Amino acid sequence: MMIKPKPALKPIVEFLTTCRKKTVTLKITCYKTGIDSKAALRVMRKLTKEGHLKLVEEGKLFNNKKGGVHSKNPTWKIADRKALPLALERKNKTGPVRDRMWKAMRIKRIFLLKDITKLADVKEATVMNYIKILERNKYARKVGKRSQRQGQNWQLIRNDGPKRPALKEYPEANNG
Repeated sequence: MMIKPKPALKPIVEFLTTCRKKTVTLKITCYKTGIDSKAALRVMRKLTKEGHLKLVEEGKLFNNKKGGVHSKNPTWKIADRKALPLALERKNKTGPVRDRMWKAMRIKRIFLLKDITKLADVKEATVMNYIKILERNKYARKVGKRSQRQGQNWQLIRNDGPKRPALKEYPEANNG
C-alpha cells in the first residue's frame, strides 16, 4: 500500500498565520509543522514568489546530524499575515487546455515540450498529444537535431491567429 505524502502548504500557512514572530527560519518551520526540509523549502519558495514572504537571509551552513552533510537555514520575513490564507486557494487556469497550449506555441514559435508544459500549466503527455495532432494536420514540425536528453525542438509552421484551429485527430490522407 502506497502512502500519500503529507501536503505541506496547508500546515505551513497555518503555522505562519499563527506565528507571533515577524521572521521564521526553515529549521523552525520544519520543527513546528513536522514537514521535512525539502518539502518545506519548496513551499516557502512558492510563498516568496507569490509575495507572502520575503527572503531576508539565505542562511548559514550548519552540520546535519546525518553524517555531517551541510544544509542552509534560510530566514524569511512574513510580508502580510492576513493575505497568507489566499495561498491555499486554487488559481484558476484561464481557458481550456488546448487554448492555453496554442497560445503558448504562438508566443514561442520554436519550442521544447517542457516550454509549453510550463507556460500552459499542463502535463507533458497532454502537450505531446496535441503536438502530434498539430503535426498530422501540418501545423507543426520537428526542427533541428538534438539529443534525447535535451528534448526535441518543434516549430509552429502554420499560425491561423489567436483562436485555436479546429483540427481532426486523424486527418484523411490526400491520395489525389
